[in-house]
Amino acid sequence: MRVQLSQIATWVDGVLIGDDKEITAVSNDSREIQFGGLFVALPGTRDGHEFLTPAFTRGALAAMVSQNFWDSVDQSIFLSTMQVRLEEMNSPAGSSTERSDSSLIAASLEYEISNEDFPTASFDTTNEVRLSLIIVNDPMRAWRELATKWYELHRGHLTTIGITGSVGKTTTKDLLAHILGSRFSVVAPRNSYNNEIGVPLTIFQVETTTQILILELGAYKVGDIKHLVELVSLDLATITRIGKTHLATFGSIKGIIQAKSEIFDSVIYGGIVVLNPCDIHLRGIHIRSDLKQVQAKPYFAITDFSQWLKSSAILEDLNLAATCALQLGLTLPQVRQSLQAKPIFSHHRLHIFPYGKSQIIDDTYNANPDSMQAALTMFQNFTNSVPKIAVLGPMLELGESTEIEHYKLGKAVRAAGVGQLYWVGDYYGAVVAGFSSDHIQHLESLDQVQDLLRKLSQQSNAILLKASYGIKLWEVVERLEDQA
Repeated sequence: MRVQLSQIATWVDGVLIGDDKEITAVSNDSREIQFGGLFVALPGTRDGHEFLTPAFTRGALAAMVSQNFWDSVDQSIFLSTMQVRLEEMNSPAGSSTERSDSSLIAASLEYEISNEDFPTASFDTTNEVRLSLIIVNDPMRAWRELATKWYELHRGHLTTIGITGSVGKTTTKDLLAHILGSRFSVVAPRNSYNNEIGVPLTIFQVETTTQILILELGAYKVGDIKHLVELVSLDLATITRIGKTHLATFGSIKGIIQAKSEIFDSVIYGGIVVLNPCDIHLRGIHIRSDLKQVQAKPYFAITDFSQWLKSSAILEDLNLAATCALQLGLTLPQVRQSLQAKPIFSHHRLHIFPYGKSQIIDDTYNANPDSMQAALTMFQNFTNSVPKIAVLGPMLELGESTEIEHYKLGKAVRAAGVGQLYWVGDYYGAVVAGFSSDHIQHLESLDQVQDLLRKLSQQSNAILLKASYGIKLWEVVERLEDQA
């Protein structure tokens, strides 16, 4: 991304304070801000304004802040202090990876907003690098407006694809990006950037050379996807599978179908819709008459790519991605050729890696009844040469179905041939009742999980890890990777 601050201020109806300059990146995360970037202080669990100091220390040249914040601070003190941070970053010492001064320490801290955070400092008006701010009434609204304008600027050279579904959307996105990336310049989301923050972040990665933009679209309630697709115009849309996710907010499968169908609202006249014929919930779904409907076909089998394709669920995603690629002009031999190299999947999705003498299957990103069953099916077929151990945790946001779905999960674990189950967190009683075996143990903390894996790694085991994202079982995997 390369755009002048003055242009951004115009797009978002903001006020530019300081010098106009070219911005090369946009982020709402002070930990990932790129040198020369614009930091946007968004609301959230922690107010983005609390991270202005680390953002400037790490290389941001400008920030977008709310009018309320700007009115609440001593503006002269704030400007002078942020200027010092900016100058430190642009000084020879600031660019050194060995720097250990106070500004580097500051970068690792989280700041609460108060005048005490901004001690008096000299404001060097002769320095070449000057602090700039864009003041807006609503940073979240400005975030959307900036994404919309950036997309409109590049729409003429883009083919835009939207992917949604209860299960498989991230894997389908990864596979489609891999296939299309063999022939085109593709921008696709990192990991699961599929909400009101993540979708704009993906759009901001588009450049003049980008040919294809892939967007993953998530939802927690009816209306969420409609809100997201208003940012773009889709040339192709696909729904992977409908499953029991977020029932606490959707209320029913019917509500989920309604929410996922909102993706069609933004498909251009005469655009393409690719559907998964394996999902009974997608049969008879209402689609505008002007859209071209295509059913995914079983182009490939697991044996075609046995070196990396281990799951029937991923095979379903692969055939869906292949169908999309064919609709965009690739030939089947070109698709097959692209898949000779193992695709790179997003973090914590059926990632298999050695840990000591054991093999760990990391599927910790999220969990619902359908994705749990898919993981267990893969695990059942994984190997019979070593003991199979599952370390699982709750499936969240299932509403009134919570107890019965965890009971069913216990039965499914037993049916999958798991010899030992370790359960992390709540709903242990329901899982025990379904599992109906003495080979189950309750763990109460992630530290206990980590200690368990260390012990299990001393022998040959196959270990499946999976739970809802909020359980943070993925943190254990990252601890193991840090130790490797």
